[in-house]
Amino acid sequence: MVNKAFDTQQIISLFSLTPLGITNNVALYLDQAQQKIDAIIALNDNERTFANTAKELDELVSLSNCAIAQRVYEALELLSPNKDIRDAAHDAYIRIQQFWVDQVSTNKKLYNAFMAYTSEQKENEHLSDQQRYFLNDTISSFKREGLSLPDATLAKVKALKNELSSLTADFDRNIAQDNRSITVMREQLQGLDADFINTFARTEDGSYVLGVDYPTYFRVMENCTSTDTRKKLYTAFNNRAYPVNHDLLMQVMTKRGELAQLLGYHDFSYCDIDDQMAHTPERARTFIADLAERCLPKVMEEKALLTRDVPVSVI
Repeated sequence: MVNKAFDTQQIISLFSLTPLGITNNVALYLDQAQQKIDAIIALNDNERTFANTAKELDELVSLSNCAIAQRVYEALELLSPNKDIRDAAHDAYIRIQQFWVDQVSTNKKLYNAFMAYTSEQKENEHLSDQQRYFLNDTISSFKREGLSLPDATLAKVKALKNELSSLTADFDRNIAQDNRSITVMREQLQGLDADFINTFARTEDGSYVLGVDYPTYFRVMENCTSTDTRKKLYTAFNNRAYPVNHDLLMQVMTKRGELAQLLGYHDFSYCDIDDQMAHTPERARTFIADLAERCLPKVMEEKALLTRDVPVSVI
């Protein structure tokens, strides 16, 4: 079932604030999505239209309860102060992601249903340029996902994608749950307003404890006049989940390389950029190098301006 217009209560229900509610909801949304996929596949090929095949698939992966809930669970995992909710949201996110892999991006029956419409029925309808673009883009996407590969190879692709879903979710969770902090004295918080400073925890010696949460990080980096404070917080923020994420990153890189080669690409950079404007890593590198060369004079001019030894007047 795809809700084309949520009422207020439906929207609120997506943000269930209990672990059990998250678990129950994800089971419901996955069942709804599966019913939609089964309905698309079950159609006779001569009955297929843009509305009952292409549009239904598009709405499933973008507007269905399942699609919206995945984004909600992603946010809850990153932002909820309750560990049980974060854990339930993490598990729900992975379940949905693996559902997309199993039932959409590597589902040959769904692929065949879509191809049956594009190869046999689409000429019976007067489609807009946008609709034709969607069809062509979706076909290319299916092929990039490996659906034109032999079944044995596709099974390996599916396994790798599911492994990567779990690894990348763990990687993000480790960053979100990192609670490291720095301590500074009051004079190292110049530029920050008193009300904000008073929200920080204090140590026994009176130092202020600054966490690496986003509100603290951005407010300090944008307003604190102490270079040392900004440097310490910047270092802590950019080392979140290190070293625990190092091994995960190595696994992700290895498995992405394996996946790219199964899909017929030289390496993951070619796979990742294939459907983007640059299309190849070489074109992207050439564009960036040219842009850097053109910008260099202006960059050096502004660097000289910013690093001049000019006394700062106190207002």
